[in-house]
Amino acid sequence: MKKKIMAVLLAAFAMTANAQVYVGGQVGFTSSSVKVGENSISGTSFKILPEVGYKLNDQWAIGMQVGYSQGYTAFGTFDVNDLRSLAKTAAGAALDIMGSSDGAEVKLNAFRVAPYARYTFLKAGSFDFFLEGGVSFTNIKAKNLNRMIGFLPEDPSINAIEVAVRPGITFNINDHAQVVAKIGALGYQNAKLDMGGEIKPSLNRFGFEVDGDDLSLGFNYQF
Repeated sequence: MKKKIMAVLLAAFAMTANAQVYVGGQVGFTSSSVKVGENSISGTSFKILPEVGYKLNDQWAIGMQVGYSQGYTAFGTFDVNDLRSLAKTAAGAALDIMGSSDGAEVKLNAFRVAPYARYTFLKAGSFDFFLEGGVSFTNIKAKNLNRMIGFLPEDPSINAIEVAVRPGITFNINDHAQVVAKIGALGYQNAKLDMGGEIKPSLNRFGFEVDGDDLSLGFNYQF
């Protein structure tokens, strides 16, 4: 038994001896305004999603993203032929403005934890092509949402979980700096609205899509 435990420890040490630590993540900021005649109202939202990971070898990496966002922070494309993009842009602008307006202050404050594993299946020059599988847990506090939807309590919360696989590309600027792009996903989402009682409405979604509207960009620095 001791020999087996020692063998496992040696194998784990051999894997981590060549591991490289990297840090990075994503940041975002939006500013929206609506002008009607001479009157104009505006608002902002932001997200900060730092990330840390371990590159175990040339193919495998594991990591964790932990972060916070306020508001919608919708950076989707604005294409009137794409109703989803148009809806995201309109909803994002509305929540930015309502979250900053006097009296209304409808705010969405979200905390996110997302561990993942990344497999690089192809290297071509400065580019690495990968698949990333992960689970994300998000808790959203919706302040004063009842001012938009009257039957909700004053400060409901939303607990969401997502299991997804995402394709991506890494551009290696040099031996340390990387730009990471992920686009689309194959996955499952579940979100539950906690209104403080026994009834907790839930939403379930499963789907696959590769769409420029789902593009996310990040930056990593590898030690």
